[in-house]
Amino acid sequence: MREIQTATENIKTKEEAQELFQSFISGNYYEQQKNTTYWTTTDKAKDNPVITRKVFNAFAYAKNNWDWNIKKFAERAQFGVSKEEKIPKGYEIHLYDEQSARKSYSKHDDWEINTYWISKGSYIIANNIPTREDAIKLIQDAVKEQKAKTGKKRFVPPQFEKIEREGADYRQGKDIDGQDYIDTFGFKGGEFGNWVNQTERQASLNYGYEALKDLSEALKISDKDISYGGDLSIAFGARGQGGSGFVAHYEPMRKVINLTKMKGAGSLAHEWWHGFDDYLGKQFEYNGLLSGKPRGETVLTNLIETIKYRMETPEEADNRVNSQKSVLEKAAARRFDYNNNVSHFINVKRANFSF
Repeated sequence: MREIQTATENIKTKEEAQELFQSFISGNYYEQQKNTTYWTTTDKAKDNPVITRKVFNAFAYAKNNWDWNIKKFAERAQFGVSKEEKIPKGYEIHLYDEQSARKSYSKHDDWEINTYWISKGSYIIANNIPTREDAIKLIQDAVKEQKAKTGKKRFVPPQFEKIEREGADYRQGKDIDGQDYIDTFGFKGGEFGNWVNQTERQASLNYGYEALKDLSEALKISDKDISYGGDLSIAFGARGQGGSGFVAHYEPMRKVINLTKMKGAGSLAHEWWHGFDDYLGKQFEYNGLLSGKPRGETVLTNLIETIKYRMETPEEADNRVNSQKSVLEKAAARRFDYNNNVSHFINVKRANFSF
């Protein structure tokens, strides 16, 4: 599966997507029966439980397959359509033009030509809508109103129940999507694990976005610098198991940060620094993390000292002096009490042995 993932990550065009099946699967795991369009698994595939029909169907193995499966699925899922322009599930928008009028959609001849109408199943919801944008807004408002009436509360994944956001309101109520990560931070890509449901995905995107904005603000760098110039990718619950004891990890080979589904919260900045360590190693042409380089590098020594130390404020200096003074006073008092006790003990002994 990692091989398939690596191959698909390098796809940039439709043609490359269609050629992927032939270059990677054909002759290895699947073979086409002679004089037919039917494909079957090879002996090599039968020995590998990962290679299933579902994997086969995920590939565009022919132009027709692309046109009828991939393209149609993307249209039904409204892939690439912004949230504001998506039509809620179950609704359809139609144009009432002259051709429709000849089919007598309007019983009372009260429908206006070149307007839009909305249907849900076999029911007509509204008609004579001036623009498609107006029709989309009408549907979205109706769905929001219906959801408000049901009184259902948004489900909060258990791993996020105790997380409370403190900081600037970067999102202003907006749900973040993957494109926001690319546009704002310049990430190379992103990934979710198969077991991360849609609610968990949205929560992870929102919290991660806010955390990265906080990080750029704390470091006084631009948002685009967060991705090390576009080299970094991010994954949520996709490249490891939370039960393994790791809450998150950074992969130098793939330049990706992964946060586990259940325990990744609170670890993003930590893993980002591992990635930054790797990035600096690359900039200094060092084979590995820069922190593993001998301390002979003056710039590295200065960087580590900058990270670990800072100048104390006047208030902190006063507190330190007062604290030290208090410790010294207590030590002196204990010493004074000790000397007095010893002196008293000696005087008592002398009195007992006096003639």
